[in-house]
Parts: sequence; structure tokens; C-alpha cells
Amino acid sequence: MTAYWQPSAANYLGRVSKEHILEAVREGASENQLKATATFKKPAMAEAAEKALAGKGRLPPLLRMPSQTKARHLRAGAAVAAPAFLIWHPPRQTNASLRLPNRSKLGGFDG
Repeated sequence: MTAYWQPSAANYLGRVSKEHILEAVREGASENQLKATATFKKPAMAEAAEKALAGKGRLPPLLRMPSQTKARHLRAGAAVAAPAFLIWHPPRQTNASLRLPNRSKLGGFDG
């Protein structure tokens, strides 16, 4: 994905919060660039972050492969758990829910 997409002020950095911009610079650039970027207002911060991240191959979390995200979290020492909405739970089916309703109890049409 890094061969096809780069974070820019137009496509990502200008659309996320300042905290996300600083997180991107923290992950993909130097400490000096982070300190310099942190002092700007958001539009200038997005432009500075774009220059700092150019050619670094940094992807936002939603565009990363699961192994990349897991590796970054493990390096940071954080626990890795999938969000609840991503965990698949098989539907519970009982024999009662699989039966068709009794036609004689439906009433109405006596066809």
C-alpha cells in the first residue's frame, strides 16, 4: 500500500485531528520534526507533517495490514485486542427458531 499512497494535507493530514497528525509525525519522523510541527496551527501542521513524512512509508492504522498494526502495538507495549465490532460471533440458533409457525394458529385466510 505504501507504493500507492502517501499521507498529504489534502488526502489525510488535513482531515484528522491535530493529535492524529502529531501521532503520525511521532511514528514516521524525527523528534526534532515532531517538536517543530507541534507548534503550528492545524493547516500549517498538516503541511509540515506532509513534508516530514514524504517517502517514509507511514500508513494510518486503518490502511495497515493487521500484522503491521500488531507489531507496532507490541513494540509500544500495549495490549492488542480487536474492537468488539470486528469480532465475529456465530448466530445462536435453537430448534425452536428453525421451525415454521403452525398454519392453523395464524388465522385470517381460510384458503
